Amino acid sequence: MASNLTATVVVARTAREGSHAEAEAWLQSLISQARKTPGFVRSEIQRPPQRSNDWVVVYEFSNHETLSDWLDSPARFEIGQNEATIFEGAAREQILATTGRSNAVTGVSSFLLKRPSDPHEAEAIEHAFLDIYREIVDVVEEYEGFISCDLLEAKAGLQDEMVVVFSFDSRDNLDGWFHSVRRIELLDRIDPLLAESRTTNVVGGFAGWFAPGRTTPTWKQATLVLLALYPTALVVGFLRNQVAPDLSFPVATFIGNALGVIILSWFLMPPLTRRFQRWLTG
Repeated sequence: MASNLTATVVVARTAREGSHAEAEAWLQSLISQARKTPGFVRSEIQRPPQRSNDWVVVYEFSNHETLSDWLDSPARFEIGQNEATIFEGAAREQILATTGRSNAVTGVSSFLLKRPSDPHEAEAIEHAFLDIYREIVDVVEEYEGFISCDLLEAKAGLQDEMVVVFSFDSRDNLDGWFHSVRRIELLDRIDPLLAESRTTNVVGGFAGWFAPGRTTPTWKQATLVLLALYPTALVVGFLRNQVAPDLSFPVATFIGNALGVIILSWFLMPPLTRRFQRWLTG
């Protein structure tokens, strides 16, 4: 596994109506305490856009161990004791591993699970998928060049698919995992749980999408690419299943990857990088 990783956590919170000043003060106190924690690298607070109450705080630690120490610390727990009076609902967190290597590749795999009418059967299918996913994580961590693997679970009314986001430090190492016998065996065990064929979209290094001559933190590049890559993978997979549902898995994967790269490279990433240029270089 790559050794020069940092851990970045993106946390979204919805402030109660009329509590924006309290929300900002609360988040500032959280960041101030995080700065005192060994391994802290940097932080940023993004205020809500107009007609929104959603605050986003991003902070980065030197590795997952120091991030875990902070997340489990008594100081963080103490700050969080009054959060219910300021924020609505639970925090939405996403933890990402990042690396400074510009040739890293990121992939998104989508899995639409069967949804039988019997809730017990549906729960059993979900548990079976999660068990296999944990096996996949245990196996892929041993492969050369592995960076990270994260699961975005299905949410009723928001996201139907289980989505796995994974990164390797090069396409060669990613292909080594893609073509491995162990991966094929694990995916074969997942197939009976699915309502339709799984889809995978792969995108190469981020550098070509960002302005040359400017320093853009890798975590910002990764966040913006994921913002574009995730819906692209879902839409391409859906359309491919509607138009040609009987394609073999290798052909379907190739077509999905090719369309995904074309859409990101020529249609999505150019306007996104222009729209977020100040944030990317700030």
